[in-house]
Amino acid sequence: MRKKWPIGLGVFIADRASKLAAQTLLPSMPSGSFALIPGVIHLTYAQNTGIAFSILPLPSWTLALLTLAVLALATLAIRRWVPQNAWSETLLWTLLGGGLGNCADRLIYGFVIDFIEFRFVRFAIFNVADIAITCSCAGLALLTLLEGEEHAKNTRKS
Repeated sequence: MRKKWPIGLGVFIADRASKLAAQTLLPSMPSGSFALIPGVIHLTYAQNTGIAFSILPLPSWTLALLTLAVLALATLAIRRWVPQNAWSETLLWTLLGGGLGNCADRLIYGFVIDFIEFRFVRFAIFNVADIAITCSCAGLALLTLLEGEEHAKNTRKS
């Protein structure tokens, strides 16, 4: 578990740096947005006062405590039910780095800074931490499914 902590730190730093850049640069843009690929991917500054997709707007300290509790429970669950290997540890640290990045925003600003917008689907505006959290959860689910399938194969052979 200790060997992969730099991955979580890297996710946290990348998230904080990208949010600082978004907070500093994007509001001063003429339209408040910068088109990476016009009509497809834009960088648009937004303040998210809730959790996923801006639902459940609670006080920021409540959401920060909730985030820390969920991260602690996720860590325990992953350690118990996900096969322990380099992949699961990498994904766990990615999840923790992303979760702590959003938690830091809540504690510092009272909201989470979002800035990545897919305009071609009109989906939510999100950030680097959200990407890390989503990808790590998907990866952990896949690892768990594959391990279950491998276990089932080994059980049938016995």
